[in-house]
Amino acid sequence: MSEIGSEYSAKSEETKKLSTHYNNLNASIKEMNENYRVISEKLEVLNNKTQEHSGTMTDSSPVVKIKASIQKLSSEIKSIDVRIGVLNHTVLHYRTKEKRIEEHGDLHNMHAIDEFDDE
Repeated sequence: MSEIGSEYSAKSEETKKLSTHYNNLNASIKEMNENYRVISEKLEVLNNKTQEHSGTMTDSSPVVKIKASIQKLSSEIKSIDVRIGVLNHTVLHYRTKEKRIEEHGDLHNMHAIDEFDDE
């Protein structure tokens, strides 16, 4: 019987060692599964960011809008330049007229000066 008892003790000890080894392996698997879950979440976030960036990089509508705005501003600047030129000419014309009036000293001759300007 002692042989059966010693065999039982050996098997019991081996079972404890295997059980401990199993528990250690099971804990490692749980830890690895948790690491895998965290890495998978990070990968999903990176994939989403990559898709967002690739979507915005291929979308050229903002560039088209900017070009259209620049063209519109350019045409407005040209229009304003023409207006400024006309106003400068008008101011110069009136200053010249005032000088002529001052030189002649007679406001009654202004009609004659206007006729002279029209020529």
